[in-house]
Amino acid sequence: MKRELSSEEILKLPKDEFIEYMNSVKNRTYKTNFWSCLPENYHELNFDDKVKFWVGILNQGMRLQVEKGHDEYSTFTPQWHKTFREVDSNVDEIMEEVFRTFSKYGWTWDKQEYQKRISTPTL
Repeated sequence: MKRELSSEEILKLPKDEFIEYMNSVKNRTYKTNFWSCLPENYHELNFDDKVKFWVGILNQGMRLQVEKGHDEYSTFTPQWHKTFREVDSNVDEIMEEVFRTFSKYGWTWDKQEYQKRISTPTL
C-alpha cells in the first residue's frame, strides 16, 4: 500500500491490512499524539464504525506496548478516559463493545484491568 487512504477506507480494511497500513505510514502524528489518530469525520461515524476504529487502534497500541516490554495498559488513565469522554460521550458503551470484540477474536485484554486503570489516579 503506497497511497494515503481516507479515514473511511482505513476503517474498511481487514485487520491484517489495517495493521500493515498503520505500520507503513512514517512520521504520522498519531505515533506521538494518541488523539491525533481520530479521523476527521469521527463524529459522523456510526456506533459500529467507532467500535471498529477503537478496536484497531487500541489492539495495535496494546500489542506494540507488549512487544516493547512495556505495560500494555499504560494508555488507560483517568485523564485518558476524561479526554475520551470529551471527544465522545459514549466512551463507556464504546469500550464495552471494544472489549466484547477483543474477546470474540480471542484477544486476552482484561476489561477489569482497564476499568481499574481508568478509575485509579496515577501518581
